Amino acid sequence: MTKPVRFLIPSPVAPIEPVACTEQQIRTAHMLIAAWLTYPEERFDPALAAYDEVRDALPAGIRVHLDAFVDWAVTRPRREVCEHYVEVFDQRRRTALYLSYYVAGDTRLRGSAILGFKDFLGALGYENGTDELDDYLPVILELSATSGDPLVVQLLAAHRDGLEVMRSALHAAHSPYAHLLDGLVCTLPEVSDEVVERFQRLITQGPPTEMVGVNFAWSTS
Repeated sequence: MTKPVRFLIPSPVAPIEPVACTEQQIRTAHMLIAAWLTYPEERFDPALAAYDEVRDALPAGIRVHLDAFVDWAVTRPRREVCEHYVEVFDQRRRTALYLSYYVAGDTRLRGSAILGFKDFLGALGYENGTDELDDYLPVILELSATSGDPLVVQLLAAHRDGLEVMRSALHAAHSPYAHLLDGLVCTLPEVSDEVVERFQRLITQGPPTEMVGVNFAWSTS
């Protein structure tokens, strides 16, 4: 049996065109994806059940991606889902769920970047009620779903390069979670050539790092 090469760099995946959505459709999709991108425990099953109720209200271009994830999630033992989640999100640099990581990486700029997310939440009248950092993607998606503020969609769009790095890495790992990133980017505005160039560079180089004083344990994949 051929063994996988651990340090291969994922190639960019085919771009996804935006899907026309109403504000409510975006909010619904973002709430579902937020629940499924957190560790599969108390929110996971209710989100799967809720999907049956809201599925037909979502555009076909988004349903096809969420359907693919749900089909996998409901047919796998929960322990297998949890183990896969840890493998792809907790042990790989290019699938980190923290948006500022793709901008600042393991550098001294990361703290101020995270503070910027905290200030953004506060400006919209919210605060992070989880144990995660304020740049945690599910937190921002839940903010989008809860507030309905188009500024949150613009914030996500501004971090499209990081989302595309994550999406490419998940596809390279043949992870069903790639379908959730596909569904997410469908809800965002079309990206410019400059953003495409940025995320292709990030895919090749990975997030920024400072080697001094850093105990680096993640896979580079």
